[in-house]
Amino acid sequence: MLETGKHGSAHVIGTDQQPHCGSFGYLFPDGESPAFTSDTPDQLRALQMEIYTHGDVDDVNNSALPPVFTYFGQFIDHDITNQGLTSEAAKDVVDIFSRPNDDFSPQPRNTVVDAIKNQRTGRLDLDSLYGPELPTNNPALDKLTGLLRFKGDRAKMWIAFPAPSAEGILGGLPLDGAADLLRLGRLMAPKTGDVLFTQADFDDLPDGIRTSLLSKDGTPNMRAAVIGDPRNDENLFVAQFHLAFLRFHNRMVDALRDGGHAGNADEVFNDARKQVILHYQWLVMHVYLPSICDPVALQQVKQSGASLYGSFLEKCDHETGSAFPMPIEFAAGAYRFGHSMVRGNYDWNAAFGRGESALLDRASFEFMFLFTGGGENPLAGQDNLPQNWVADWRRVAMPNSEFADRTTRRMDTNLALPLQKMRNEATDLDPATATPQQLDEKNLAARNLKRSARMNVPSAQACIDVLNSDHNFNLRPLTKAELTSGRTGNELINAGYDAQTPLWFYVLKEAEVRQAGQRLGAVGTHIVAGTIAGLLIHDPQSVWNTPGSFEERWHPIDGVRASGQLVDSIPAMLRAALLLEA
Repeated sequence: MLETGKHGSAHVIGTDQQPHCGSFGYLFPDGESPAFTSDTPDQLRALQMEIYTHGDVDDVNNSALPPVFTYFGQFIDHDITNQGLTSEAAKDVVDIFSRPNDDFSPQPRNTVVDAIKNQRTGRLDLDSLYGPELPTNNPALDKLTGLLRFKGDRAKMWIAFPAPSAEGILGGLPLDGAADLLRLGRLMAPKTGDVLFTQADFDDLPDGIRTSLLSKDGTPNMRAAVIGDPRNDENLFVAQFHLAFLRFHNRMVDALRDGGHAGNADEVFNDARKQVILHYQWLVMHVYLPSICDPVALQQVKQSGASLYGSFLEKCDHETGSAFPMPIEFAAGAYRFGHSMVRGNYDWNAAFGRGESALLDRASFEFMFLFTGGGENPLAGQDNLPQNWVADWRRVAMPNSEFADRTTRRMDTNLALPLQKMRNEATDLDPATATPQQLDEKNLAARNLKRSARMNVPSAQACIDVLNSDHNFNLRPLTKAELTSGRTGNELINAGYDAQTPLWFYVLKEAEVRQAGQRLGAVGTHIVAGTIAGLLIHDPQSVWNTPGSFEERWHPIDGVRASGQLVDSIPAMLRAALLLEA
């Protein structure tokens, strides 16, 4: 049961055991629960409104990172977490929009852990790219997973050509024209060739997979991407980044063969996959984390051997070789910092960005969803991505741009305005008659704050207490003046959040006041890097534990050079994929 005090200070009591672990668990299982009273819904609504007050000022809210880092973070997220429910009844535990009222009060932590499951291994093994290990227990899924590999060369991944447009593929890259994901229509309703996946096959897919491939009318969505994780076709940016890794794999196959690999298609595929995973994990550890994290805290994480995640594994009785459990404080709290980096629009390519012949001077956030499998493509009868929507990676992946707005937004308590309404998502709501609760379903800040409360994520202050007492990290909490600085200060105080701050908000505020929005602060780093680096440090098969020539660990200089490239940066990976000029 929950006991609520003056400010809604709730403590989990009446449980028969300490909170345990499933595929999710708590880093800080004894941390104080979030505040919740009858006033909390209105207080949170006031806070989330202030988060968007200046959300559309894109011309001044610029970081030093190119936009690709926002979506590299999303790509990593999809690779290590995919939250599902253990039963239909579990929806009421964690789905704040399954109820018609504003009750998102914290649930007992054991109940939360029992309600959710992770459908990923947590190993950063790119199952989001390559699909599940075969065989699964479903022949139709095995068949569809097999079709991720190109039928003309089984060592390679199957990618597709975009649909023609008047502008063609802008910027001249990729020269081979393969710039779209494989679409369901190519398998079920090809314009030429045989049907490779039948309606009977489709009907036999597991419910969750089949549902992700349906149109609104309940028929197979021929525009849906056939990829390891359908969420990577959620927006055009992450879809094109996923495509880049598919192309990287195929160029790795070419490099292996050019180097004399004489194995059959399966052997070449498996060796290319190993190389791609090693390079990907290296980029995560040595490019992504250093770019987004406080350097001192990141060094503490590494020097401690990711002790925070290590102690979490011990609490979870993790067995070597099994899937890694995922911390709820990471997945439902700290790692959602990336939402603040999303821009309201992008300088995407010569058609939708800077240029004399541009159709629009920017690609809006909403447009980035229209041309994916789940979007409402305005070009009737066109299943594939139009050529003029192919990413120009020179604009969105290169550092030190001459244009300040070719960056992510800063990590701060200021979200881009489109995230307030999420107009890209289909809805039957009429804004004129919808209730505040219904409108919150479309509001990303509301989702983060409410779900964090419902899932009983400990306050930031409770997390800091354990980080200092159990791990000796000597973290200096934000002062009340720092926490309440800026336009959200009154709302924090009114809700009692100056003493018990929602972890997601605290991580953003810490980045804002301690790091000028350029990177995470110490607390955010310890939870985000503590988890991601922890997954690699505690995995015997990861790049961190693979022998090599740099401080006795694997380095890209030890790897195969796809397209002749030493892949030690994101632009280098894109050059290896032949998406950037060498």
